[in-house]
Amino acid sequence: MESTLLADVCESAREHWGLETARVLLAAVAFSGFQSKRAGEAVWLYPHEVARLFGLGDEKGARARFVDACKRLDRGRIHVTYRGRDTLTEKILDVGAEYGRRAFRVTVASALFSGVRQRDGSLGRSWVPAPRALFKAGPRAVLIPLLAGPSWLASKKKGEPPTLRVAAERFAAMLGISNRAEEREGRAAPDRKHDGRTRSMLDAALEENERAGATAPVTRTGDGPSPLLTIEPGPEPAAIMAGGPIRHPWFLPETGRDLSDWVERVRARNGWTAAETAAFLGIDRDTLRDAARAELLPLPKAVRVALSTKLWGANW
Repeated sequence: MESTLLADVCESAREHWGLETARVLLAAVAFSGFQSKRAGEAVWLYPHEVARLFGLGDEKGARARFVDACKRLDRGRIHVTYRGRDTLTEKILDVGAEYGRRAFRVTVASALFSGVRQRDGSLGRSWVPAPRALFKAGPRAVLIPLLAGPSWLASKKKGEPPTLRVAAERFAAMLGISNRAEEREGRAAPDRKHDGRTRSMLDAALEENERAGATAPVTRTGDGPSPLLTIEPGPEPAAIMAGGPIRHPWFLPETGRDLSDWVERVRARNGWTAAETAAFLGIDRDTLRDAARAELLPLPKAVRVALSTKLWGANW
């Protein structure tokens, strides 16, 4: 597997601060990518969406661990030296604002995100595409192209088909999948016997990627708890990597102002009333109005879930 700065930092966070902290960092990078953020731009990170991304329950304990992880990453620093002379020091995850426990406004270190989209808005050299259908496949499945991408790009540069070969157990750990004991203790447990539940969760995420067309059918080599996985991009991502057109994901409103702009566009396009727009989302008109009026604040959970269901096809 091609090593990347993001993978190394996630692994270090997992080793020193526990699995939950690595999950939050990976989620911050993922949602920044979903929302087409530039390096240095903030994204509102919602605890219930992070929990859903990794198949966790959206309960008080999960939200408390999310808050703790954000604070650890905010205290952490990454030092990157470019060309042996220019050193950049950044917070791993800069928490610029928090709104109770509803959401944190965070910025991923530019050294970890500029490979996706640079500060000037241009695409970086370390991004890979995924079909929109992947949002409907299942929360954890959307992380697989994010982690497989650097290896696809590296093999492509060598004139080989874009391919990732990685041990199943290692890939599961990078996705934030662990055995029950490790999750309960909140720390890495590399010497524990591989849990069959971990493998079944990984297999499910891989199969969802295949059905969505994000990856080709995965080849497994070897017996035992951690076979070697061979993962290649599906037809649509492969075509884009070969120079085909890019289909951008729908932007998901983050704040009341974003929501107000979205509502205006939808009403103008469809000729709807405010009540009809609310009915389309499956929420009442007062809830929609109140959320839109809070211009600079993150959206209530009910509104965010309604939007993600309609725009992404994912009940996050």
